[in-house]
Amino acid sequence: AQKLSSYSTVNPNSPQSQGSFVPPVPGTFLNSLSGVVRHDANGCTGDNGRGYEINPFDSTHYDVGYAPPYIANFERDPSVPTSNQDVEIICNITDYDGTVDSVCIAWTADNAVSIANMPKYTFPLSAGTTDEYEYEIPAQIDGSTVRYYIYAADNDGNESWYPTKPTTQASPNIEFYTVRDNGMLVYDIQYTMDPFGDSPLETQEVTVKGVVTASTKIGDLGYLYIQDETGSAWSGIWCVGIGLNQFYRNEEIEVTGVVEEYYGMTRLNVTSANKTGNLGNVSPTVLDPSDSASYANFGWEPYESMFIRYEQPNGKLHISQTNLGFGDFAVSSSNTAAVSHSARVLAGRQSTTAYSSLDVQLVTDTSYSSLDGEMNVTPIVVSDTMTFDAIEGILFYGFSNYRLLPRNNNDFIGANVTLDSITVANSPISVVELDQMNVAFYPNPVNNQLTVKAPMDGVLAIYNNAGKRVLGERFSQETLLDVSALPNGLYLLSLEGNKGQFFTRISVQH
Repeated sequence: AQKLSSYSTVNPNSPQSQGSFVPPVPGTFLNSLSGVVRHDANGCTGDNGRGYEINPFDSTHYDVGYAPPYIANFERDPSVPTSNQDVEIICNITDYDGTVDSVCIAWTADNAVSIANMPKYTFPLSAGTTDEYEYEIPAQIDGSTVRYYIYAADNDGNESWYPTKPTTQASPNIEFYTVRDNGMLVYDIQYTMDPFGDSPLETQEVTVKGVVTASTKIGDLGYLYIQDETGSAWSGIWCVGIGLNQFYRNEEIEVTGVVEEYYGMTRLNVTSANKTGNLGNVSPTVLDPSDSASYANFGWEPYESMFIRYEQPNGKLHISQTNLGFGDFAVSSSNTAAVSHSARVLAGRQSTTAYSSLDVQLVTDTSYSSLDGEMNVTPIVVSDTMTFDAIEGILFYGFSNYRLLPRNNNDFIGANVTLDSITVANSPISVVELDQMNVAFYPNPVNNQLTVKAPMDGVLAIYNNAGKRVLGERFSQETLLDVSALPNGLYLLSLEGNKGQFFTRISVQH
């Protein structure tokens, strides 16, 4: 009786293969509730240890006193409209112990209008039906965000709202969509007003473009992530499914798939994917790993699946926790910082519950060399003497914690420990020499400062002969690069941007 229709029944002798349980409507008054009391201590950190709970296991265990209208089977078409498309809202509304008396929809495209002051419109019953309601929101201008919720009352005065009663919340959870004439953004999949962080497009099929920030290529993370090129928060997403091994970092691709919530992590289950033929460049978003307030209060939810850089504003990063279990270690502004003032890092594990890189040497235990996948590099156990200028990677959420997934050793910038150099193949779409474009770099050989000029925006990096990145920064038209700390020798100068990837050799001579 307790299985929802989306779950298979457990008992092989059950006459039903799928569950048929319909959960009580929010606002339902129960005269009594029966069931088995159990203690759930599943060993998870954070909020997943649920404590004591009552488990009803039969429909007769619910003695319902009264119930408000039940709003179900909600649909919106299209999910992300253009400025010349009306949006159709459809749902079913029934009443358990009476009749539906009135239904309305409140909506606005004016961000200045508060939830309480949103205008309300009659939500009419569809012709020829007894419980299907239909409303059409007229087309809005490109870029506008339409917010809305549904209200229903029955003959006894009991009330229901969809998705929830918004006026009682500090951060209202209401339905919304954004008008996009140029197609959906990853932002539209990820941005949510749901307090649990679920995507507003969960279970829906979508098509979206994004720039690859991590790939399945040799030496990379091993999983595909894409991101809006110019996006900030809410702009990255994890892609799983078929046809994903063909893509390289920095390629713009278009994917079609179904939006899923995987244990709190929004991802796209891809059914088709193609290259657009363009290259893009995504700069890492900087987070302070010692920012306990944002970290503890799920303030990093907007950065899930994004290309992130852990960086301490006033100095080095230190390993503050050498082993938090299950492969996690943590970094902060001090090697004595508490977990509450640290941010997690995971590497060396690929399993059904861990999705980190096998091309990162820094792990919590040498057993990970072959425990959860075969590592491609020699493991080095982390210690609290290790420091870094920054650590880059993809921000992952799982088991109630955010953790950074470095893609390979090169994502550890300015480490005081020697790591193997990792090479990741570049996209064949556009790799050209600097002198094929109007790019200038001087002097060469260089002593202390190198001037670089180019008609583009992107990321400038310098690699040593071992292939390790030793300098890197955001580039826009012109920059003065300080190379005074580099030892004498030959280096590779790389410039990646919206016109492709450009490279040449420079010589540092002090």
